Amino acid sequence: MVYDVCVIRSGPAGGVLSKELAEAGAKVALVEAGRMMTGQGFHYHAWPYQRAYAQRLEAYGPRSAYPARGY
Repeated sequence: MVYDVCVIRSGPAGGVLSKELAEAGAKVALVEAGRMMTGQGFHYHAWPYQRAYAQRLEAYGPRSAYPARGY
């Protein structure tokens, strides 16, 4: 398949640009780097405690923003 435009990265600008060009009739290829996502990788309408890292917080507690005092 031949595309009219190839947009690299789907950030805010790339996403809007791809949408506008596609709606104007251009054949757009949107290329994004990163790992392959599956349906289980998305957490729609999930509370923070329902996410995968929540068990780490229960076991070890939250990380402090300040270093421990050495004195």
